[in-house]
Amino acid sequence: MTVDGVANTKEESELGPEFDLSSLVLGSNDSLFRTIEESQISSARPFGTFLDAGTGSHSLRWIASLVHSEERARRLRKSGIAVTKEEKALLSVERFVAVTADKGMQKIVQEEAENMGLLLNHRDNRGQETEKGKVVVGNW
Repeated sequence: MTVDGVANTKEESELGPEFDLSSLVLGSNDSLFRTIEESQISSARPFGTFLDAGTGSHSLRWIASLVHSEERARRLRKSGIAVTKEEKALLSVERFVAVTADKGMQKIVQEEAENMGLLLNHRDNRGQETEKGKVVVGNW
């Protein structure tokens, strides 16, 4: 499988072979996500905590590219796209919440998130362990 013409395998992942990041969606491949990324870079403010309402598989794969910013930068570099340290910092997510209105979709998205290593606990900037993300059912 390839992304931006770059071969991707589980073994290439920064997280190790147990996580499958072969299906990451990069902003360079999607006009909506590219627009969001360009806006974020021009604002000079990182995403920090991120909420995605109406999450499906496609947007979850884009969120994964933000959570795994090192992997994203590596893939872009391999495809000939330069990534500055500033861009990498601005296009990263500390934590996220993915909201879907359907319990069936929640199960699908939850499983995909686990397979991509998105729901792992991590240490925040205060050294406290916190979850990286979660998938919830909601409708407002």
